[in-house]
Amino acid sequence: MQAFVPMYERWQQSGADSRVPRRLSRGGPSPAAHLNRRVIAQDPGRGRHPSVSGVLSHMPPCRRSLPASPTTITRLVRPLCCSSCSPGYTAGEEAKSYDIPDGGLIPRQYRQTMYRSMAAAHVQIASARLPKIGTVLRDADGGFIVGPIPGIGGLFDTASFSQAWAATLRFPGDDHELRESLPPSLVDEIVRGLDEFPARLAELAPSGRYFASAGLFPIPHADLFHTNVIVDKNFDLLGIIDWEGACTVPWELMDTPAFLGTVPRLLNPPEQYDKRGRPLDPHEAARWAEEENYATMVEEAERQAGADDRLSSVLIDKDARDLACTMHLFVLGKLGFYERVLDCFERK
Repeated sequence: MQAFVPMYERWQQSGADSRVPRRLSRGGPSPAAHLNRRVIAQDPGRGRHPSVSGVLSHMPPCRRSLPASPTTITRLVRPLCCSSCSPGYTAGEEAKSYDIPDGGLIPRQYRQTMYRSMAAAHVQIASARLPKIGTVLRDADGGFIVGPIPGIGGLFDTASFSQAWAATLRFPGDDHELRESLPPSLVDEIVRGLDEFPARLAELAPSGRYFASAGLFPIPHADLFHTNVIVDKNFDLLGIIDWEGACTVPWELMDTPAFLGTVPRLLNPPEQYDKRGRPLDPHEAARWAEEENYATMVEEAERQAGADDRLSSVLIDKDARDLACTMHLFVLGKLGFYERVLDCFERK
């Protein structure tokens, strides 16, 4: 019980400055991480036998808009599965030796280098696609196939996955403890929003306004945090580790890397924002700008690689980013006004 008592106060005091949950710290910051945990729980040996695991290292240029055949898919995905680590440390480890006064995760002088190299890697990751949504596995010939997601099923298209996935969602925590720890003026709205979020999310799918993208589907990293990114001394990206339990997902769930992510405005207390809806906290305002600039870097990386714009079109769309981020944070157990978020999306 003690862990829940100060959670609303911590939420208000910390503002909108992080995707880290105010009451829980668990798993990776995405629905893909939620699926990842299901896959690994079903098969703890994943990563020791053929699956999408290992590191993304020394990425070849991507010169294709869409993989046209299983052979092409395999060639694009294979760099994600090399078995030896790149020489270097994670960005989290490298950053420990620097004083970062603005609360960021990457030293300021190296951010542009890391963000640009991450954008190029992100484009490469998003170029590896498969025809259905499910768990990514290797077949007997060493190619890649999609199988059912443990506990959810499949194979799926976008709308059917969104409905099936939402049916399994539950906000972490005990309802009674939540009610005791929240201010009386907000408890009904917040708890109601948490209880109704999965069903209301499922209702968005058949509307045709959201979750309407068609395959081929991308393979996101389930925890694209700076602690899973291998860099050199200048924070230029060398590789990405921890691919266990990878799944294909709808394009709507492709998001900015977790070390760059921000929290949607409507999820937080409104007093944290100005009349234009921008953060009052200068550090959070700077992070909003960095996230927006990252989408532009991805767009540039797509042009340089000769790739299509499927990834950048999602990242540039603030509504798409906000919806994906809201889903990510619900999985993580971040407290917020989920009812207000879905009210906004249902009105659009």
